[in-house]
Amino acid sequence: MNNNKLTKQTKTTNTTNMNSERISLPKKNKGTGAGGSKTNKNGKVLEKIVRSYFSTLLTVLSVLIKNNNKFKVEEVSIGGRIFIRAPEGAFKRWDIYNGFSVDNKDYKNRGLHGAKNPDDAFIDMNNKVIYWIECKVQEVGGSKCEVLQSYNHKIRNLQERYPGYTINYIYILDQNFRKLCPKEISYIIEDNIKIVWNDDANFEQSLFNLLI
Repeated sequence: MNNNKLTKQTKTTNTTNMNSERISLPKKNKGTGAGGSKTNKNGKVLEKIVRSYFSTLLTVLSVLIKNNNKFKVEEVSIGGRIFIRAPEGAFKRWDIYNGFSVDNKDYKNRGLHGAKNPDDAFIDMNNKVIYWIECKVQEVGGSKCEVLQSYNHKIRNLQERYPGYTINYIYILDQNFRKLCPKEISYIIEDNIKIVWNDDANFEQSLFNLLI
């Protein structure tokens, strides 16, 4: 991966300031059970920010599977490279469309829990690379630290399901993980799993550099 500077495609998009949106995540609530539903809500906000930003970078070349689903399987161009984009449930449709799974039931049975619906995914079919993107937010210590321990199992499962593909597993993480889950973060770094922090001063450039 090189250090190309971010250059946006000529696509008309909502020009929301991603920096200001990123730092204005809802504030942490306090008291018993503060992590649960609030953490999930803030996680969805981070997912939306990341997907929205990637959408400003790309040019959609074609929709490969036409349906009424929110997330589409699309052929896109980013920085001169061609990818298939398949976030959330669109990834399952890409999988079945390309014959990796027979149907929805087969996809469910073959996939490890937590390795079925990426927050975003880009597939380079020419070079056989899957960029699997997962966004995580943590308000307090505990349950979310545990989810950071599962990436090796998920990568193994993805490698089994997509033989011949390189799996680039990527975390987009809330800055709270640094102090709340230091051992998990140290292992992730040792295993060369890429992390983009939501308080990164060059957040957008770092996202762009993941793919280019």
